[in-house]
Amino acid sequence: RIQYADQGTLFLDEIGDMKPALQAKLLRVLQEKEFEPVGSLKAIPVDTRIVAATHCDLEALVRKGDFREDLYYRLSVVPIQVPPLRERAEDIPLLLERFIEAFTVERGREKIAFTPEAVSLLRQYDWRGNVRELENLVQHMSILYSGRRIRPQDLPDKFLRSAAAAAAETAVDTWPNPGLE
Repeated sequence: RIQYADQGTLFLDEIGDMKPALQAKLLRVLQEKEFEPVGSLKAIPVDTRIVAATHCDLEALVRKGDFREDLYYRLSVVPIQVPPLRERAEDIPLLLERFIEAFTVERGREKIAFTPEAVSLLRQYDWRGNVRELENLVQHMSILYSGRRIRPQDLPDKFLRSAAAAAAETAVDTWPNPGLE
């Protein structure tokens, strides 16, 4: 992949999960700007920009010894922190539109729409799978749902359970306690 990305950019997802042996090989490529393909005796020069992403705290992995410190500093030239989707619920409507476009219009299917109530429910959800989970939901709904407007009751059960749990938690938090008045 590095050879294909010569004079361009290579995106490495989940770099924090990379095995130590592969970390060493990647570090060598970044330092030497060359690599030896399997079975070759000749190094091939490469000029590749690396963009890496991870869900891990790389600094913590470095402290634990699970990620090479020298590789961390090679990769961390311009770090960009993107908060998880649950911390930026305002992005959900925009992401929904993009994914709806990708899974319906671009594929010649009838466009679906989420009602404001459904979007409100989605904004309350925890999104443990982050943006990929939202993308998966839109793909699921575009394939399996036969209507055009997706209402809260049309969503998979986990979204309804999550909303019910949040409502119950709010009710407990606001329940008056006569012993404290």
